Amino acid sequence: MTDPTQSGGPRSSEPYPSQPASSSQLVPELVSEELVMQALPLIGPIAKSVRAQLGGTLPLDDLRSIGHFAILELVRRYDPELSPFEPYMRRRLRWAML
Repeated sequence: MTDPTQSGGPRSSEPYPSQPASSSQLVPELVSEELVMQALPLIGPIAKSVRAQLGGTLPLDDLRSIGHFAILELVRRYDPELSPFEPYMRRRLRWAML
């Protein structure tokens, strides 16, 4: 039995694209990065509010960590046609921490 990784034949997919990304592919990444940067300052106040609401039972650092992870997913799911960004992010971050 031969090892398929040592066959020497061409690979069906490259780990990195040989062509640079087009400008249309870069725009969503730049917009996402901008939205993440806009959302980061919301984490602290929301984490403090949630901690107080829960009676101080969870460490503030844990709530902040949850917020950082949640922002990445929330930015990916954000649809500007449905809601303004900040109210959407505040509401969803709070729910993620609860």
